[in-house]
Order: sequence, then C-alpha cells, then structure tokens
Amino acid sequence: MTDRSTLTGVILAGGNSERFGGIGACPKPAIEIAGLPLVLHAAAKLVHAGCQRIIVLTGENHDQLQYRLGLSSRFGRLELGGTAHVSFELRFSGINVATGGRLARLQKQELGDNALLSYTDVFSDCDLGELISLRRQAKAGLAVLAVNPRQPWGLITMDHNRITAFSEKPVADNQWINGGFFALDASILDAIQQPEDRLEDQVIERMIAQNTAVALPHKGWWRSIDSPKDVQLALKKDFARFDFQNGKQPQLSSIAPPAKSHRSEKRGKI
Repeated sequence: MTDRSTLTGVILAGGNSERFGGIGACPKPAIEIAGLPLVLHAAAKLVHAGCQRIIVLTGENHDQLQYRLGLSSRFGRLELGGTAHVSFELRFSGINVATGGRLARLQKQELGDNALLSYTDVFSDCDLGELISLRRQAKAGLAVLAVNPRQPWGLITMDHNRITAFSEKPVADNQWINGGFFALDASILDAIQQPEDRLEDQVIERMIAQNTAVALPHKGWWRSIDSPKDVQLALKKDFARFDFQNGKQPQLSSIAPPAKSHRSEKRGKI
C-alpha cells in the first residue's frame, strides 16, 4: 500500500483554451478567480486531499503557463497555508495529444497504487478521500467522481409529437456525468495504447471492459469553468468557495531544477 505522504496529484492542463482566446492568449489554467489561477485552485484541492507532489500536464500552452505562473523553470514549490510544502512540476505532454496520451507522460512509479487526477477547470466540495477509499475497496484501477448538475437546456417529454411534460434546466437524479476528479493507480497506463487515446473514451472504455472502473455519486456543490461566462458566474455565485481566508492562499515559488530528471523534458517525444 502506498503511504499517503507519497500521494501524487496530477492535473490535466494541455488544452488550447479556445474559448478563452486560444494559443497566444492567457491559457485557461492561468485565468484567475479570487486572485488565484485556476490551476492553483485545482492543486490546492489535491493538496488538501493529501497529495505531496503535483504534476501539471501541459501542451502547447507550456511556455505561456510557466510565464503566467511566474516560474523560472518548470519546477516549483507550492506552499499552502504555511504548513504544506509540495513539489510542483509543469510537464510538457505534447501537442495535438489527447488526454490519454498526456497521461502516458507519467511513469508507473509516479502513480504507484494510489494517485489522484483532476481537470484544471472543475471544482467541488467532494471528499476525495472517499474516492480513494471506493477505488481501494472495489479493487479497481479507476474511480470517477459522478455528478448530476443542473442541465443547461429545457427537458421535453413527448408522446409521439405531443408534449406531455416540460422542465426548464432540470436536475435529473438518474443522469450522471463525469465530474472531472479521479482516483487511480498505475494500471491506467496499460489502458493507453496511443497518443490519440482519450481518457474519456478509449481509456475508460478499456477499463470498463476489464471490470476495473467504478464511480462515486456526488450531489454536493460542483462547478465547471468552460467559458468566460462561467468565470463571471463563479465570481458572482461561488466567490466564497474560491476565496482563501486567514492568509492561507497557496503560494507558488520557483526552485532549481533537479540535476537529473526522468523523461519529462519539455520538448521530449511522447
């Protein structure tokens, strides 16, 4: 069993941020809410869950993100509330690579038998410890947080062409979506066959076929930041959830690169 002190947190942050201006604009992971970039909000969630190492998988946005975070290299140290000091790494994971291909930039020993993964742009009050416990109890390689947020459309129920019921933007208790948080182990790397594989498609499908994927339902708070409109909505409705009180806002600082590192050089091949 992996000790919690070695728990690795991985953040997928390699998208092109097209809804935020695309390549050349401020990458979505660096967009700020309550004065803190989204990627550091995501990292703080993983650190609170016990992660002692954060690896951010970047893409074509790598240089921009490093600049926006004020890092002199891809290596840093994240301090949270003056108590947690966590290693922080921006790891280039390729251009035009899908989410599964980005995960292939990790090594099995980095994930071990216990790790956490999140997107950059999803936030929740879920207990990630419960996600870890579910995966272990089920002896699964992957546990996904399942959420059922309010739908953005009106739901129509029909009998042939006649409308029998209409509900504007409902919460459907029997409809669950991928909440963007995952507990996993190194076996997920065996389910990735090529850089074009998507975690959300081929990778999860293979793990389902092997009966090694489970889900944890969560009906609490959950917010996805998909567009500038979502940023404004979060600032208006959820500011207190993103605001760090009592001087506990995460602080990221640069550190000297290690003398020798594994296969994670910025322009390395997938």
